[in-house]
Amino acid sequence: MHIPHSPKTPASAREFGARASAARCRRIIFFCLLLIGLAGPRGHRVHKVARPARAISTRTGQRLADRYGRKIVIVVSMAVLGPFLLLFLSLRGLTAASILLIPIGIALAASTSVVVVMAQAYLPNRVGLAAGVTLGLSMAIGGLVMPLFGSIADHYGLRSTIFLIAMVPAVGCAVSLTLHEPGVITGESI
Repeated sequence: MHIPHSPKTPASAREFGARASAARCRRIIFFCLLLIGLAGPRGHRVHKVARPARAISTRTGQRLADRYGRKIVIVVSMAVLGPFLLLFLSLRGLTAASILLIPIGIALAASTSVVVVMAQAYLPNRVGLAAGVTLGLSMAIGGLVMPLFGSIADHYGLRSTIFLIAMVPAVGCAVSLTLHEPGVITGESI
């Protein structure tokens, strides 16, 4: 993916903040699935199958972003997560649920590198900061909210918790809709 390093590209703190918020939503889901739904040997097997799928989807997400635009990839990956998680919640068999975790992992991973590149395009003179905030801070916030989801699971059950987690992508999708492609003038002065 091409990262524009032109000093003419305006750095928009509002856009960068929206991108980082969408990344945090994705990381919250990632942590919840790992720590709540994928514990023990079964989780290890699912993770072993999902890892290559995530690697392939990261590369595919990059190509799709090059072809259709970064915003589209981010919005679509967030938009499909909620329904996939609700479907995951409705499944009863471990095999079917494990298989469904593959497209969930693909949807999570498809926009990972796209998020970083887009954040770096918003802050072309601070690419390290952009990558650190979108990945590092997002992972930290995802880890910090885990006790909250754990407490909800203890009090209301795992199904209620996963239902709440399925609502998180809607927030990420809504925030992602406010983004614009860096370097594209949208009619408002920046």
